[in-house]
Amino acid sequence: MAGVIKGALGYLNNEAILDRDGKSVKLGAKFNENEVVGLYFGAAWAPECKEFLDDVLVPAYEGLRKKDKAFEVVFLSADVDQDNFDKHRADMPWNSYPFQDARVKKLQLALKVESIPTVVLVEGATGKLITRQGREAMHQPDKFPWRDFKVETTWTSYMFFVAMQLAFVTVVLWYAKSQTWLQVVLIGGFVFNQWFGKKKQAVAR
Repeated sequence: MAGVIKGALGYLNNEAILDRDGKSVKLGAKFNENEVVGLYFGAAWAPECKEFLDDVLVPAYEGLRKKDKAFEVVFLSADVDQDNFDKHRADMPWNSYPFQDARVKKLQLALKVESIPTVVLVEGATGKLITRQGREAMHQPDKFPWRDFKVETTWTSYMFFVAMQLAFVTVVLWYAKSQTWLQVVLIGGFVFNQWFGKKKQAVAR
């Protein structure tokens, strides 16, 4: 996996990315000087990305940098046009891949990124995958460099999930008494999405 990631990142030919001012900088050097690199997949059209960026990712990034932690972030855009890409990137204190850069799609496929916002953490020097749960890891910057990071499911959250499942089944069965099966499926799917969906926007519109 590390070889695939490094190739997509542009390590092998030391391709360029954009700094905050839109100028080209060499990718390899930028990555090698950092212990951990966060690959941030996002887009301006997804409200969740703006919220995550302002409330979680930027504060975590700036806090770690103030503590002299070797942590860097690079933006990989799913924006639909250059204007939105530029506006979205303007709120970020880190570098980014150019708009519609082919490497973004390669990394999306290699890392199995299916929704945004997503943060994938890799080793800066080797490109080795640390965790695909970087979005959750950003809520715990004190655990840098997140080598053994895992998202823990608490007993309370588990019981809430079970309760919601039971409620969902109850609603479907109640509607089944007077509705056709097609209507049941449609209504059930809507309720399920509202209650259990992760409320992430799909990368591909």
